[in-house]
Amino acid sequence: MLNDLDWPPLELRRKNKRLTFFKAVNNKSPVNIPEYVTPIIRHGTRSHSKSYIELRANHEQYKNSFLPRTIRDWNALPPDLVLSTSVDDFSLRLQKYTAYDIQ
Repeated sequence: MLNDLDWPPLELRRKNKRLTFFKAVNNKSPVNIPEYVTPIIRHGTRSHSKSYIELRANHEQYKNSFLPRTIRDWNALPPDLVLSTSVDDFSLRLQKYTAYDIQ
């Protein structure tokens, strides 16, 4: 049945939903980023200007929970995707970017 619907895998759909973090980062969401989630001040060659410090996790359950996992995924995105000018542009670019994950 899933093949008939032509949906991407559930893991990828969840990842794309988590990456609506874009809205919170750009103040386009009623949800605020908690104060303990801090941006990286000095950016290396492998990070973009909107990267965040990854949260420490002592347990697998927390490591794979929403915020730590979302920050890891967010930081791994390419700069041109993160620096999109609108939510629609970000969503479109994200779909194209994650299409490579499916194959």
